[in-house]
Amino acid sequence: MIRDTSHQDAVIAPPRGHTFKRRALWIGGVTTIVVVSAMLLSAWRSSEHSVNAARLRIAEVGRGTLVRDASVNGRVVAAVSPTLYSTAPATVNLKVAAGDTVKKDQVLAVLESPDLADALKREQSSYEQLKAEVARQQILARKQKLTAQKEADTAEIDRLSAQRTLERYQGVANEGIIAKIDFQRAKDALQSAEIRAKHAAQAAALEGDDVTLALKTKVNELERQRLSLAEAQRRVDELTVRAPVDGFIGTLNVQNRMVVAANTALM
Repeated sequence: MIRDTSHQDAVIAPPRGHTFKRRALWIGGVTTIVVVSAMLLSAWRSSEHSVNAARLRIAEVGRGTLVRDASVNGRVVAAVSPTLYSTAPATVNLKVAAGDTVKKDQVLAVLESPDLADALKREQSSYEQLKAEVARQQILARKQKLTAQKEADTAEIDRLSAQRTLERYQGVANEGIIAKIDFQRAKDALQSAEIRAKHAAQAAALEGDDVTLALKTKVNELERQRLSLAEAQRRVDELTVRAPVDGFIGTLNVQNRMVVAANTALM
């Protein structure tokens, strides 16, 4: 009776040369695959790719500031928002409305102030009056100087006449042709003429100083009045409200033809 085939089976070992050949084939195949893959990868990396021009968008690239839009809820507040005020009690005549765009020095409103207008007229009248007085004082000064100089010249002529008379008397006094008393009278007349001429010259100089001082006083009064007139004119000019900067009218605090007090906010 045969129980199994364990005694009949035998393990046959492969020949040594056959095993080496199989390993060599595996190694060669793997090497071939690696080489071919490396060649294909190198060719692909060095190759030029072609793309349809219709699929490309060409534009010039520049360097600049990146701008992003933001949408938020908020309130815009002007960095420069001057408030204009009235300079005197007046009636307001508005020339613009809220939201109008204005330029610098543009007329925004005109204030009517009868008091300032009347004050300007009074200052103008006083200035014109003083101006006429200065002109009249200039004429009077020249006239007074001329009169004083005329008196000085007349006194000098009298002195020269008395001197010539005395010289004639001196020429004949030694010969006894004229009386001694007449010679003495001529001598006294010369001395008197010299005194009058001296005083007339001094009076002319003093008169010149006096009229010069009087004229200077009037000129100073005229200058003070000119400054007062300029101040009154400045206050009237301030009644014309002008835009201090370029911008637009935000709000109006008054209505047209409204009577306002001094330092009232207008806009």
